Amino acid sequence: MLELPPIYAKHLPSAAVSGVGWLAPPHPGTLFMTNLRLLWEPCSDPPVHTDEAPAPVSVPIFSIERLHKRKLTSVASADAEVLLELLQKYGARSSLSVLVAASHEQQLSAHVHYYLETPTRAEQPRANVNKSFAVLHASVAARDQALVPSQQRSATARCYDPEVEFHRQGLNNPLSHWRITRLNENYELCSTYPALLVVPRAVSDDDVVRAAAFRSGRRLPVLCWKDAYGVASICRSSQPM
Repeated sequence: MLELPPIYAKHLPSAAVSGVGWLAPPHPGTLFMTNLRLLWEPCSDPPVHTDEAPAPVSVPIFSIERLHKRKLTSVASADAEVLLELLQKYGARSSLSVLVAASHEQQLSAHVHYYLETPTRAEQPRANVNKSFAVLHASVAARDQALVPSQQRSATARCYDPEVEFHRQGLNNPLSHWRITRLNENYELCSTYPALLVVPRAVSDDDVVRAAAFRSGRRLPVLCWKDAYGVASICRSSQPM
């Protein structure tokens, strides 16, 4: 969800400024601020002096350590450009450098600081779960889902199809060392595991049931990832052995 109206911003590939100008020409684009991240996207028509448009830049808000601004003129004006650098934590490297109007810089900085400051009131973002990205995104998704006709809703609601993902990993190959079991289809084997599980082909369903009995909460190790073109795999469980 947007926290601010889109801001016109020129992206700088390098934040360094030489004595006479930029080390690389700025590229015009739009800066968006949501309750999760800052996202800069290039304009659709790149300037003629650039070979290609730069890729979009995404910076999670809570990864920002500080903002560094640099005025480019001594004349005070709302339209004067300011160089704004977003410095991320763990090394404080500049992850995004943009030129924005002074009025937009003040508005943007105030909103970012509001998200990053230590909360002193329950309604502030870092202390209010209802203002988190997960909760707000889920509410918007539920609202959009309610607008879908009922005959299409079941197909739309299923954003993730495990069988499609298993097929992508090559598990339906008869030569695969893995197989899909429906032992947990009604969540009777393990109530906290998905309905479909992937186990070694050499292990029978009876063996799976017996193995689960030795586990806390019956959470036995199952396949969670496999290289689609090789034998590398990762198996995990919800707690240690």
